[in-house]
Amino acid sequence: MARKKLTEKFPVDNSSDNKLLCHANNIYFNCKSKGVKMLNSNALNESFATLENYFGIDRVSCLILTPILYNSAMGNRPLEVADINEWLGASLPFMGVMHEAISVLLRAGIVSKEYDRNDKARYAIKQKVLTSAIKGRPIPRLIPEDKTLSSFLEVVYNTFESYETEEIEDGLFFSQIDFLLQEFSDLQELKFIKEVDLTATEKSLLLLVAYDLIINEQVGVDVEKLIKKLCPSQFKRRKLGDSLLKKENTLIKKRMLSFFSGEYISLEWMTLGDMAVEQLQGQEMKAKKKFTPSKGVLIHPEKQKNCQLFYNSKEQDTFSEILHNLFPECLDRLFQQYKTDGAPESLTVLLQGGPGVGKTSTVYSLAQKTNRVVFRVEIDKIHDMFVGESEKNISKIFSEYERLKSQEENCPILLLNECDNLLKSRIGKERSATDQMANNLTTMMLEKLENFSGILFATVNEIQFDIAFNRRFLYRIEMNPPDENTRLNIITDVFPDMPREIAWSIAQEYALTGANIQNICKKFRLQKNAKPELTLESVINELCKAEIVALKGRVLVSGFQITASRFSTCAR
Repeated sequence: MARKKLTEKFPVDNSSDNKLLCHANNIYFNCKSKGVKMLNSNALNESFATLENYFGIDRVSCLILTPILYNSAMGNRPLEVADINEWLGASLPFMGVMHEAISVLLRAGIVSKEYDRNDKARYAIKQKVLTSAIKGRPIPRLIPEDKTLSSFLEVVYNTFESYETEEIEDGLFFSQIDFLLQEFSDLQELKFIKEVDLTATEKSLLLLVAYDLIINEQVGVDVEKLIKKLCPSQFKRRKLGDSLLKKENTLIKKRMLSFFSGEYISLEWMTLGDMAVEQLQGQEMKAKKKFTPSKGVLIHPEKQKNCQLFYNSKEQDTFSEILHNLFPECLDRLFQQYKTDGAPESLTVLLQGGPGVGKTSTVYSLAQKTNRVVFRVEIDKIHDMFVGESEKNISKIFSEYERLKSQEENCPILLLNECDNLLKSRIGKERSATDQMANNLTTMMLEKLENFSGILFATVNEIQFDIAFNRRFLYRIEMNPPDENTRLNIITDVFPDMPREIAWSIAQEYALTGANIQNICKKFRLQKNAKPELTLESVINELCKAEIVALKGRVLVSGFQITASRFSTCAR
């Protein structure tokens, strides 16, 4: 039977310097059944030297690589150790040398490992390496020539990706991390890792966190997710996670990893510790990209509209007091006094009222005047049907707020919008899983507010509060619809050209909110755009009546509540 040459399937241009496939073919057929004996053959010196230089490995590893390369290139199935041993015609004592050579190939990222249905390991050339070899291009090496911190972290992450996709198993992954640390041992930035007694998992965790923070420029890293990937055993995952949370782990004690400042510590949001930052990049680590929350949106002061708001007299006095205390120098002084008293450094405000009375607009206005970022969360969007997920989402909101606080010069405002179901009275006798979940959410909010540090505004409609919330909010403001005088101020502000007697007549006749009046203005602009001859006086009454009708027919869905009509529609 005629020999199948690699060059028959992949012709080599003789004018090219690439003779790799010719040399691989030469070794494959001359070493078959007598491979070990041919290691020092003068006839194969040139062929071995070519493979050694190309792949950057020793001669024994080149010998073991040859049948794997041949089979992969010819499209045959990956080889088991027994197949390689049969090709070599090697004796039992050589098996240890063979396994060591295979480890070299795996660590170098040249071959990949997979398992068949009988759980037997099989080996093949990685596709990128094979393609490069066939086309005569340099192979994508595991170890780059330019050894920098960035290239090191890139290689670590590429190795981690191979582990994630099960190209390599966990034991080999951790040995590769040690191999990489040895290869990059000249880097001063990595010296501190050798000086601390860390487990293989802890080293890998630290380096992957560093990759996300330095290369991806993330602000924080979900360490809990990394631990799940690094520790196949649930027991090991729990043990490592608990040691970090209790601050008993070496990574925490040696200031290599740390939690964000504040009361709320979570594995979901961690960063590098002071010592690791100093060793890896010093001051450069502080130049991170802006934080983007996963559970809400940030509204910066320059994005907030500077609009005039009008309140009833009693509400006006209260908001003037809050505004005064929110100015940076006043708030710093207030929080310092709280700290001296041993009280939480917090300003918590509950805004209660129907739609359109200006709850959310008030928060934006206060933030804009005091130069504060608003972290707005729509509570209905964090509800999850799975047990325990809503609680995790709420916990994450407060963790992300702590992260935001650590970055902003002025303390940001946490706005929990439409959070009726988080604050309502707990159900005395739980009759279903829904009742239990509602009670759990309320209890969690009580705990979060008890130790909260910062500025928090919560908005709700008309609900029956749990009495325990009374002392958790420093201000509980009931925002009523505007009275006649306040409505007049709003109307004249929105319609400056309207005659005062008409504005006063509308203010007396129609119980409109500020949002209603804004809607009327928008509708008039639409009609005026279609009919330029239209005047405000001719249509204002009809527009007001239509808005009142729409207001009375409105169906409200607040927090996590779903109306019966919506449920029946879904059921059908």
